[in-house]
Parts: sequence; structure tokens; C-alpha cells
Amino acid sequence: MISGFAMAFIAYTIFFHEGLRVHPAQLVGIFSLAISICIFNLLSAYLICPGNAEVLFAQTVYFDTSQESLLRAMNTLTYSFLANYVFMFSLPGWIEMCLIHDMVKTLTNPMARSDARANYYYIFVFIMQIIAVTVYACSDF
Repeated sequence: MISGFAMAFIAYTIFFHEGLRVHPAQLVGIFSLAISICIFNLLSAYLICPGNAEVLFAQTVYFDTSQESLLRAMNTLTYSFLANYVFMFSLPGWIEMCLIHDMVKTLTNPMARSDARANYYYIFVFIMQIIAVTVYACSDF
């Protein structure tokens, strides 16, 4: 939990400090934010509603507490939690790949501008995230 707060603080510092809003730091900020959201998402499943989340969801969304409504609520919560977890868990990995690629590019050609590559990294990460969630949604887990 402390690491989640530390990652959120790093992201906050990068996004709200004018001097840190440059190319590699923005990717590190998104990386830190994704890690903190992943940690808090994982903890919220066990700390906020231990065992009664489907009852609360069924009462507030379906306005019903029948057995069928509870099963629908449990299925919806499980699917949405896992889809969010797959999305947020794979995001840091793709960003880390982009950071490593950027470091290699910078070491091979130190005078080239790295700002032009940043947009390609964002597009790559977005497309890979869409593919990861689509593969998860189409699979039978």
C-alpha cells in the first residue's frame, strides 16, 4: 500500500511540475500512475468490501437481491475487475518497453530529438492495450 502511495506521489510530482513535463518523464509518470492504480485496484477488492461487494452491487445497480441478481452482479464485478487489472497490469510493461527503446535510440544517436518519438510511443501503448483487453474479452477465463 505504501508503494501505491509512493507511485501516485511520483506521478503527481511529474504531472504538476512544469520542469518535469518533458518526454521521458511523462512516460515515467504514466508508468507510476498505472502501477499505483493497479495496486489500489488489487487492494480494493479485498479491503473495501470483503465478501459483500456483489450484494452491494446488486442492490444499487439491479435494485434486486434475488439469487439471479447476485450471480449477475458477481459475474459483472469479476469481469470488470479482471479487465481493469489486465489493462492496468500490462500498461507499465508496454511503457517500460518504450522507455528501453528510447534509451537505446538515445545512446545510438544522442543528438536526435526524442520529442518526435514520444507520440509514436503513446500510439504504440494505446494499440497494445486495446489488443490486450480485446484478447482478454474474447478468451474464456
